[in-house]
Amino acid sequence: MSKSFDRRLIEKTICMAQKQGNYNSRSLKVALDSSPLWGAARVEDTYNLLGHALRKALEVIAQNYQQDLATVAASAGAEIVTGTSLKAALDLDWDDPESRNLALSTILQALNCVESWVEQKTDLDLRTTLQVNKSLKDARQIEAQDVEEASDGSPKLRKAVAKDRRISIEDEDMRHGRKSRSQKIDGYKRHVLKDLELQMIRAVGITKANAPEASVTIDIESDLNAQQITLENIEELQIDRAYLVSHWVKERIPNMTIICKAWRFSCTVAMWDGEYAVRIDHLKPLNYLEPECQQMQVICDRISRLRDSGKLELIRKENLKGTQLITRSEFQRINAVLI
Repeated sequence: MSKSFDRRLIEKTICMAQKQGNYNSRSLKVALDSSPLWGAARVEDTYNLLGHALRKALEVIAQNYQQDLATVAASAGAEIVTGTSLKAALDLDWDDPESRNLALSTILQALNCVESWVEQKTDLDLRTTLQVNKSLKDARQIEAQDVEEASDGSPKLRKAVAKDRRISIEDEDMRHGRKSRSQKIDGYKRHVLKDLELQMIRAVGITKANAPEASVTIDIESDLNAQQITLENIEELQIDRAYLVSHWVKERIPNMTIICKAWRFSCTVAMWDGEYAVRIDHLKPLNYLEPECQQMQVICDRISRLRDSGKLELIRKENLKGTQLITRSEFQRINAVLI
């Protein structure tokens, strides 16, 4: 994707569709959705992330000097990173909080030693120096996001997770994320815009796993513009609620119909001859304007929070206590709006 091969592939597919006479760029019906894209690099905890970055820096130096890793690491004061397992080399009780803090101090001390040792080296070529500094910078990034100072001045792991926490040394863009409450992702999210009539992919996008889905629409629109397609050409756009805050919804043009399936919810309406359950599929489909979409999103979010807390029915009953008997004409008016 870094060389736009994905765009070239889609453009080639569109060219074939044009030759067959099935291509329509004037009135598109498309759907945009995301799916997990797992990163290929190793996901590690803080101790191993620091050790990995240190080992990577020392390996580059060892290659430059044409020496083995153990020799270079011993000279730099970082022997602990030369083994197959950093935690095995530290040989500590990892269930003991004090031992874990000691391990963190030992690794950070090794990092300080390597940085001081590298600063004294004047015989490293430019390429090696840049690679080593990059790895050491990565180690300091891990320290900044995951480590804090204890009351006695010693380092300890943060209890809170950093907002944009790095989880891999080999792939600096991989992140923890979620597709849903139950599905976790280590890597990225891929976004696909599909032509519902031709059953053909029109554009694709990639975001970090922790990035909001709505952030991809700018890149998706750039791909569409390369196909001589603008938002005016999109007649119908089907999305899920994660894209409701995208600029496509905020800047929706009048001729674009946006279809979005809300979270499932239900509530009970008291009637003079019983009760009636109102569900989301009872509501009429309408072409909502941006302020209406925002208002519905706020309402859906509130109902979802009430549903999750188990207080939705309780609140309804409390409200009914102070409600007077409703007349038939008033109920028919309310019913006409809901159904």
